[in-house]
Amino acid sequence: MRKIQLIITAAGLSQRRPPNKLLLSLGDKTVIETTVENFIETTMGITVVTGHQREKIEPLLAQRFGDRITIVHNPDYASGLASSVTAGLKNNPSEPDYWCFCNGDKPFIKTATIKYLLAELERSKPPIMIPAFHDQIGHPTFFAGNLTSELLALTGDTGARKLIQRHGREVLFVPVADEGVSLDMDCYLTD
Repeated sequence: MRKIQLIITAAGLSQRRPPNKLLLSLGDKTVIETTVENFIETTMGITVVTGHQREKIEPLLAQRFGDRITIVHNPDYASGLASSVTAGLKNNPSEPDYWCFCNGDKPFIKTATIKYLLAELERSKPPIMIPAFHDQIGHPTFFAGNLTSELLALTGDTGARKLIQRHGREVLFVPVADEGVSLDMDCYLTD
């Protein structure tokens, strides 16, 4: 089994959907709790990167998940998503076989889908793997450990889009029957 380290980014300013969509309730849990919970049964190590409203998010996650996750604060969160990716990468002392990334506002991804993606990753071993629902790409995304230096070089608020474009022919898009991989919380939470 490959060593996979998951980084959940939960640091954004939530400007498109104030106050903070990560703290909105979904049943008896918040959005960020549900997102983390969907991954907790996997064999991946889990790091959650906080920033905006860390004083609310960190205690919530620590109480619910304890030492099953690592929480890292990104003091530079206002500069964009890439700074949270970097904070998560730098917090992990050893390079895994794969990095996995998921935004904290993706609570609708099914655990069964995550397990399916992990099995496909083990079988195919692509440099980059991305799920797609009806040709819409989504999360979680997987990057081989040998791409760490390129991930660390990311800047701004676009995540790994440029890296995906640069390695376009090496990307494995995996069709899934789970709309949760591509569902945008901002569109789901209409007024």
